[in-house]
Amino acid sequence: MLIWRGIARQVDVKSALVTGASGFVGQWLCRALLRDGWHVTGISLTPPIPFVGSQASNEPPTHFVTADLRQLDVAREVVRLAEAEVVFHLAGQSFVPAPGKDPIDGFSSNVGACVSLLAAVRDYREQGGNDPRVLVVGSAEQYGNCESQHVPIAEECPLRPATWYAGSKCAQEAMALAAFRADGLKTICTRSFNQAGPGQSQLF
Repeated sequence: MLIWRGIARQVDVKSALVTGASGFVGQWLCRALLRDGWHVTGISLTPPIPFVGSQASNEPPTHFVTADLRQLDVAREVVRLAEAEVVFHLAGQSFVPAPGKDPIDGFSSNVGACVSLLAAVRDYREQGGNDPRVLVVGSAEQYGNCESQHVPIAEECPLRPATWYAGSKCAQEAMALAAFRADGLKTICTRSFNQAGPGQSQLF
């Protein structure tokens, strides 16, 4: 079931879809986009949380969907309703030990959700909808334990995932690049290093 909250779509405003919008990075990204005048649609497994430091409403001023992106019908509906020009894919497990404790759930969260989103974007484009750029956020964990000749780490450093989490992020990236090669989706992949700040879970 989709739960929608938000404001009416503004005219001639750039539109973005942010997955994992209630997470640490997601909340700050949504805030920055809104500040710059973007229309933002967010989706997350958990309800929206107050923006850190915000004295306004307990809900972010944006469309928000509480739903499971791994369900393709949900992903298709969200992509259709967002009409996004850019998709920021942040959803998934970000706590490194978590996928090791439950690898099936970790793979489903980090790879399944990404595949569902990419398929939904492709299907929407084929139906005459937008053809957005899709930023798929990976992790520096994908590099594993780099040998000394690859330090400092650059993109050319071989991927040697040493955790279940890192393996799932490598698989996520592989599927995003495959979507580009197979169907021409405008995917961009990053291998982001650690982020920290207000609003981050105490797990970290």
